[in-house]
Amino acid sequence: MTKNIHSENRQEIVNFLRADMLGPSNLTKFIEFSDLDTTNEVHFKNEEERFKCFLDLETQQEILTTSPSKTYGIGILYPQGLEITEEESLEDEELKEIDITSLTVDDSTNDTEENLNFIKDIKKRKDKKSYSDNDEQPEIIKLTHSRKPSAMGISFRFNLTEDSVLKIRVTGGFYSEFPVFRMWGKSNSNGETIDPLDETGTKSEKGYPYLATFYKRNNLDKEFNFSASEIKKISVEGFLEDVEINYFNNTLVLKTYIRKYQNSYIATVSLINKSDGLSPNVNAFYQSKLSIKVLDDNKESKIIPYPESSDLVDEILEPNENNSFEFIYKKLNTYAIGHGTSVSWSDQFEENNEISTEFIPEHEIQPLTPDIVSYKTGEKYKISMEKLSKGEDLDQLEEMLNDYEEWIESLLSQKDSIKEKYIKIFENNIDLCTQSLERMRSGLSNILDSENKTSLEAFKYMNQSLFLQQSIPNEIREATVDSARVKISFQNKEEWINDLKSNSFEKGYWRPFQIGFILLSLESVINKQSKSKDVVDLLWFPTGGGKTEAYLGITAFMLFYSRLNDRDNDGVQTLMRYTLRLLTAQQFERASKLITCIEHIRRKNNDKFGEKEFSIGIWVGGEVTPNTMKQAAESYDDLLYYNADPSRFKFILQACPFCRAQIGPLTYKQAAQNKIFLEEENVALRVLGVRKIDNKIKLSCPDKTCEFNKSLPVYLIDEDIYEKKPSLIISTADKFARLIWKPEARSIFGLDETGERIKPPPSLIIQDELHLISNALGSTFGFFETIIDNLCTWNDSDGYLRKPKIICSTATIKNSKAQILGLFGREEMSLFPSSGIDISDSFFAQEDRNQDGKKYLGISFPTFSSQEAQARVLSNLLRSPNFLPEESRDPWWTNLNYFHSIRELGTTWSIYHEDVQRRLKLLSNRFNLFGKKGNFKPWDSEIEELTSRRSSKEVVDAMKKMEISTFSNERPLRAVLATSIVEVGVDIQRLSLLTILGQPKNTSQYIQVAGRVGRSKAAGLVVTIFGQGRPRDISHYEKFKSFHQRLYSSVEPTSVTPFSLPATERFIDGALFMFLRMKLPMAVLEYDPNLDEFPINLVNELRELFIEKAIKVKSKDHEIEYLQVQFNKLETRWKKTNALKWEANDYDLDLNVKPLLTGQGEFAATYFEESFNAPNSMRSVEQTSRPKIINDRLIGEDSG
Repeated sequence: MTKNIHSENRQEIVNFLRADMLGPSNLTKFIEFSDLDTTNEVHFKNEEERFKCFLDLETQQEILTTSPSKTYGIGILYPQGLEITEEESLEDEELKEIDITSLTVDDSTNDTEENLNFIKDIKKRKDKKSYSDNDEQPEIIKLTHSRKPSAMGISFRFNLTEDSVLKIRVTGGFYSEFPVFRMWGKSNSNGETIDPLDETGTKSEKGYPYLATFYKRNNLDKEFNFSASEIKKISVEGFLEDVEINYFNNTLVLKTYIRKYQNSYIATVSLINKSDGLSPNVNAFYQSKLSIKVLDDNKESKIIPYPESSDLVDEILEPNENNSFEFIYKKLNTYAIGHGTSVSWSDQFEENNEISTEFIPEHEIQPLTPDIVSYKTGEKYKISMEKLSKGEDLDQLEEMLNDYEEWIESLLSQKDSIKEKYIKIFENNIDLCTQSLERMRSGLSNILDSENKTSLEAFKYMNQSLFLQQSIPNEIREATVDSARVKISFQNKEEWINDLKSNSFEKGYWRPFQIGFILLSLESVINKQSKSKDVVDLLWFPTGGGKTEAYLGITAFMLFYSRLNDRDNDGVQTLMRYTLRLLTAQQFERASKLITCIEHIRRKNNDKFGEKEFSIGIWVGGEVTPNTMKQAAESYDDLLYYNADPSRFKFILQACPFCRAQIGPLTYKQAAQNKIFLEEENVALRVLGVRKIDNKIKLSCPDKTCEFNKSLPVYLIDEDIYEKKPSLIISTADKFARLIWKPEARSIFGLDETGERIKPPPSLIIQDELHLISNALGSTFGFFETIIDNLCTWNDSDGYLRKPKIICSTATIKNSKAQILGLFGREEMSLFPSSGIDISDSFFAQEDRNQDGKKYLGISFPTFSSQEAQARVLSNLLRSPNFLPEESRDPWWTNLNYFHSIRELGTTWSIYHEDVQRRLKLLSNRFNLFGKKGNFKPWDSEIEELTSRRSSKEVVDAMKKMEISTFSNERPLRAVLATSIVEVGVDIQRLSLLTILGQPKNTSQYIQVAGRVGRSKAAGLVVTIFGQGRPRDISHYEKFKSFHQRLYSSVEPTSVTPFSLPATERFIDGALFMFLRMKLPMAVLEYDPNLDEFPINLVNELRELFIEKAIKVKSKDHEIEYLQVQFNKLETRWKKTNALKWEANDYDLDLNVKPLLTGQGEFAATYFEESFNAPNSMRSVEQTSRPKIINDRLIGEDSG
């Protein structure tokens, strides 16, 4: 594999981290060292000499100028019996050295009760009677997992022959102390320099005063061999003879525990520091490491894979997702388990058959490339959108499918080599691949069908629109204003595009998996009798692979195809749903580009597509866009007349989707390039692209040369969406709860004011990031999706029952079939690309060993508090990019920090402002970096927060700051502190460095967050700081390599239980009113409810829908029975409310008028207890309450 400069720089950053945290310090090339002769007394002529970095002249081992226990925090075996003390300060000595004693030092590292509980938990886990835990000796557990560990261990499995030898190598270092003396004098109170020879106190033989204590590393490297005959003396289990290692008045004990396991052996090798002294500096063993081989006379390794739970099962495995993952990862074995440490082995274990302990484990995951090679030409597929738009190169698609068929045949030829236990999984995987091939061929046949030319025509227009969309850059054409403040102009579009060509990557080509997925789904979109119409197609591809383009392509095809068949079909045709508002807003910009390109094509071909526009709407909460025309008008006025702060701009578009002309407030500050405008700089000269006409807001391109200058086919306001019914609606999943409250939203589904269907409903539903709709949110979503599915189902003019086609995408999921069943009630699903027989090759995604992979690094500080651990790591990662050449710094300059909670984020914010400054000074002292750039904490403006507590505009602005590089005239960010908001949708190409505090709660989060970095030529570095007090963190740390080499198989199964008792109890009211608000005539809903006219027919229809789905998703009998009971109670509850109006909310509350419906979490719900109670959002999954002042005066006259 060829290494690029970014890969080399990344390794130097890792080396500097190791040198700082683990040692020895001469691991890094960043620091210059001087030789120091320690055979005689050491004297320094001046202070400058004293602060150099030294190596021993004779041994070339490092010399520390501060104590080892204050310098390092990892890989240390303390002498047994040494305890961490309450008074022990982590940095006292270092603080004295550089005179920053005024800084606060956090020394609260002694969590005694927590530590004891942790040890008990570890013991409990270790004492479990299973094949994988029995081999660990309880007596070393406390030693390996204490705050000052005195032992470490490694377990492994091996075979034994007569000539086998177990080789154990122990490496590390003890430090010995020696004094150094100064040859310069200090000044007295009169400012006079005293001759050092005249000073009193401890002196050298030459009479010079004592300066400091230095520490010289004494390298230990010893190997011990155990013969097969020694091992075979152990009949069942027991210890080999202990090995005592005496070195520099210290004692290490090597213990080897052997146990027979099946026809092999399991060994646990432990190294314990049993030195008599208790000094953490001279009696502790640093950079400790165990390296192990088991070889025979032919030098062949006898270490074999460590047993896993699946090894205990010999019968043939059934083809389910867990077993399938085991099958495709079968070549990636675990060879060792660490105790108090992590472990490592070579990825090419057969060639380098050594296992070892590793205190800073790392693992590089090779990237899966979507750029596959043609079997015919031997070159990468280049499937041109432009050529396909002209009907050319269609044979290349056939060639791709032929290659796929040949690939399947190559898998079949390996059947004899597959273990019998995997044979069913093998056959199932081949069947799934074959089904994918058949569906793709069917899709291509539909395009080439001479009797149905509409398919080919729609396919060509799809390619044309995507080609146009990809040719539109992301950069904004900013506005300029003449001195008269009248004429606004923009850079010429053609010149602007040409200027950007040199900076843009190659576009206009399909990746094979993208066009393959389109072909796979195409037949089910065209053919209403298709067998795969009800199949949920799930696109599974790693983050950053280009999933969005695949389903945007399907959207474009369907829009063109349906309009070619019916020029009057101008209703909503596609619903595209996301779970996070950030992701929704980002994808809206991309989709808006596509829709304007589709509309551009329609305008040039209105003889084919009719006069009705293709359009797009974004249907989200009020934090992102105004929900009413009144709110929109007020927002516009606010910008124009009061405050044009860009964070207050709620019309989401930053530029025209088609020509990229600037949209938004044009302030005097921006306009006054030559200082001719004196008005307040934050007042708007005008709001570009937003017009207010008769108190209605209309969007248009501000560039008069753009064809969308009069109006943009983009709708942001709910009222516009209900009226205009855009072709594509992008929404957050939880927005659909508004159907409960907004009967006018029925127009989205083609229903008129009477509840009758006048247009086809959306025929395509796209659900992105499917893995996020799980657990409580997934159960809520699945409950209400019963109604959404019904609203999108209709009988066409030919009498066919038409259900919407559902397409999902994700980069991380497990148990997808059960999740899709629970969410959508669809029993069939198809995962694309289908797995083959190995994780490294699914034909459409192949492991690329010619490219650098993402590197994962783990760090665990047993001695330090979480705050101190963070300060050390973050300051190191802030400092190291400064060593790199200026032209190479950018990928590593901004550190993206991920946290589980805002509370943890807040702590780190303080760390950056206090502890990091202290640590940067300590680094300067240790590595002689005084006066060099990068020694001080970043500015406040260089640290940004990215969390859900920030407004949508603030989030977008923060992401723009993240894009500022070191090549810019602006100051780039040094750190971004983020929570789960960054898991999806953040695509900043320059980011390559990520720090995670603690192992995320689930593996899916971990993969998604890691996917935010390493999207450019620099492959990325992910550093996880594990919490010593968290058993889950310790488990991931000790099994770091094993976990990472099978990363996707470790994704936890998702859970969706839409008809659990709590879900039914909490959401049946919402389901009732969602259905009624969509189905009852608007005239009925406009008047006060008639409690005597309970809508029994609609309720029975709703009951039937829910019971049918509950049975289909395999709900339990008592859940179905409870659902029936709740439906039976509805009529009685309806009449018991004595309601005088349909609904009440806290913003317009009259306590004297009883409502039929109240909102969950609102005061009205607690006041009107007999009213029905429905959620305002799908995320209302837990009971909440909000306080509200309904009277600002105390009741009663005696209030004084």
